[in-house]
Amino acid sequence: MPTLSSRELTTQFPAPPTGDRLGAGDRTPGVPFWRIFSVHAVLDQEDRPLGEHRAPPDLEGAAPTQLKQCPYAGSRYKHNLPMNVSGLRQVAQHWDEIAAGLAFLHHCFRGSRPGLSLPQLWRLLVATAVLPPYLLHRARPERGPWRPEAFVAAIYKASLGVKYMLEQQLLPDLLAGRSVHRPADAEALSAVSESSGVLVGLEQVCAAPANMIADTLRALVHGAPDSGTRSALARIIGPVEPFRVFTRAACDLYATLLVFSTFGARAQISLEKQLGVSAPTTTSRESGPLVQGLSVEVSMSLTIGMRRICWPFARLDELRCVGMLKTFCEITSEEDAPYDAVAALRALSDPEDAARNKRNLARRLECELAPRIDNAHAPGSLAAACELLASYFHLEKAVHARLAQIERELNDALERDRAPGGTPASAFAGYCAVSVWKTASEGLGVHVESDPESGTLRCGERLIRAGHPSDHARR
Repeated sequence: MPTLSSRELTTQFPAPPTGDRLGAGDRTPGVPFWRIFSVHAVLDQEDRPLGEHRAPPDLEGAAPTQLKQCPYAGSRYKHNLPMNVSGLRQVAQHWDEIAAGLAFLHHCFRGSRPGLSLPQLWRLLVATAVLPPYLLHRARPERGPWRPEAFVAAIYKASLGVKYMLEQQLLPDLLAGRSVHRPADAEALSAVSESSGVLVGLEQVCAAPANMIADTLRALVHGAPDSGTRSALARIIGPVEPFRVFTRAACDLYATLLVFSTFGARAQISLEKQLGVSAPTTTSRESGPLVQGLSVEVSMSLTIGMRRICWPFARLDELRCVGMLKTFCEITSEEDAPYDAVAALRALSDPEDAARNKRNLARRLECELAPRIDNAHAPGSLAAACELLASYFHLEKAVHARLAQIERELNDALERDRAPGGTPASAFAGYCAVSVWKTASEGLGVHVESDPESGTLRCGERLIRAGHPSDHARR
C-alpha cells in the first residue's frame, strides 16, 4: 500500500484558501489533520521553505540554499555532512525578534508557574512546532495565502531541533525508570546538545553555534519579564486561547499517533516472525525502519523523530510498553488534565464486543486465506497471523475514530468546519512507516489491505466488513 511523500502531500492536496467565509453562520471548510501539519514546502516572506532540507528539492520560488563545512568544535567539526548557512543567516538576522517571540510563548504557556518542568518545556516546544500550521490554516477575514514572517519561520526551525533533542534526553530516562518530572535546566540541556549526538543528522549537521543553542534554550526556559509587550508575535497570534486549545489538541494527536505507531510496530515485528518475512526497509532521514520512501510521519512537522521513540517502546514486553506509553502521555498532557491515549482508544469500544469482533474477523480471514496460500504456511502460523491482523485492524478503526475527534478539535480552534472526506487509507496505513498489510500480502501471497474508515478488509478480490459475519461482497 503506497505512502504519501511530502511532495505528494503538498502537490496533490494543496492548502485551501485561508480567508474565504461561506456566509453568515457558516465556516471555512476544515483541513485534514495530516495536511494541517505538513508545512515543509511553505515559503516564508524571505522565500525560504519552512522545511529547509525536508522541502521538495525543486520547490518553485524557493531561495537558494548555501551549504558549507561546519567549523564548530565538537562532533560537527569539519564533518562530511554540510551545514545550512542560509538557514543560520536567517536566524542570526532576526535573533532579537526570535528571542522575544520565544519569551512571549513561554509567558503564554507557563501561566503562574515559577519555572518550567521538562514535560512543560516539551509542550512549549510543541507550541512552537505547531505555530506556522496554526497561522497558516486559521480562518481569517482577509483574502490571499499567508506567508510566515521570517522570524516566525526561524522560531519554528530553531525550536524543532530543541524538541528533538529534549525527546532524546527523555527517552533513556523513561526506559531506565527515572522520573522526568524535574525542573528544566537550560544550561544542562545546552551541554546535552553536544553529548547526545543530535547535532549530527543523516543529511546535514546543525548549523547553530553553541551560544545560539544556549540562548534559544534560555529564552524558552526562562522567558523575559516584558515578553508580553515586546514581541511582534503577540500581534500576529491575536487571542491566545484558541492557540492554546489548538496546541492541546496537537499534543493529544501526538500521543494518539505515538500509541498507534508503537502498537503498529509491535504488530509488524510479530507478523514478520509468524510469516518468516521482513518488509523491505531503508533508513530514513530520522532513523528507524522506513518502508516505501517518506511516510506521513516525516511529512508532518509535529511528529518528526517519532520513530526514535516508538520502536524502542515496541521492543519491550507488553506490560512495560503500555507503561512507557502512559508515562509519555503524561508528558504530552497538562498536569491538571492528564490524557491517557491508550485508555482513550480502548474506551471507543466495548471490551466484550471488541474481543468478539476480533475473534470473528480472525476466523473469517483464516477461512478466506487458507484455500489461497501454499503449504509453506502451517495452519498454526496462519491462525496466529490472522489473529494479529484482526487485532491490528481493530486498532486502526479505534485510532481512526479518535483522530476524527481530534481533527474536529483542531478545526474548531482554527474556526473551521469539519474537514471534508476522510483520511486516505494510504496515508493512514503508512503512518510512521508501519507496513503491516504489505508484510501480510508478501508473506501470504495474497493481497491484503484495510480501509479503517469504511470498516472493511480486502483479501484478494473479496471484501470483508468487520463486525458483520454475513456481510461479504465481491468486486
